[in-house]
Amino acid sequence: MKKQLTILQLNDSHAYLEPHQEMFWEGGGKVYRTAGGFVRVAGYFTKVREEEREA
Repeated sequence: MKKQLTILQLNDSHAYLEPHQEMFWEGGGKVYRTAGGFVRVAGYFTKVREEEREA
């Protein structure tokens, strides 16, 4: 049986406690989106877990 390990890392977590506007580069231009917030991070971890179970 083949086993798989998925590792997720979050650094600089002090800046992610609350959601905030952050600049991202997309298609050669600046785009501002909401980033951060531990609820968003937890949601991403949950999404990855669900995808791994389905695989």
